[in-house]
Amino acid sequence: MDRLEQTLLEVEDDLSGIPRSDPPPPPNAPDGRMYPPQADSIVRRADGSITANTRKQAVLIGADGSIKITTRQTGRIDFYQAGAGD
Repeated sequence: MDRLEQTLLEVEDDLSGIPRSDPPPPPNAPDGRMYPPQADSIVRRADGSITANTRKQAVLIGADGSIKITTRQTGRIDFYQAGAGD
């Protein structure tokens, strides 16, 4: 999860042209930049998996290291990377 968050911040810093707000703006007042999931939307499970919700997407990091990002409204898979067990 840490690497995913860091990558998103780096890409937005390099390409968005919008300065990072810390803390990020509330969901009802976006500034045009993407931010990683906030701590209150991240659940770390006993099996090692992690789920996190952003404004529009759900992130599932499997215990095997797989990563799946889906659009919450439609369930469409936007990104998938297999884990060690796949």
